[in-house]
Amino acid sequence: MGQYFSSDEKSAVKRQLAKYDKALQDIIKQTMERQEKEKIRRENEGRNLQSNSTLSRLKCKSER
Repeated sequence: MGQYFSSDEKSAVKRQLAKYDKALQDIIKQTMERQEKEKIRRENEGRNLQSNSTLSRLKCKSER
């Protein structure tokens, strides 16, 4: 009743699974790196906005 596979077939499946696993790990790594870059970009954007508003206030005070 059961299906039997040769050791070559088992090895081929294991190799293919290893390739898929490696590809998945690469995708996860790239996604995490992208998320980290995006987080840093947002933080820097927030700092820039804060700096710009501070500069604007200082500029307005100095023009008075």
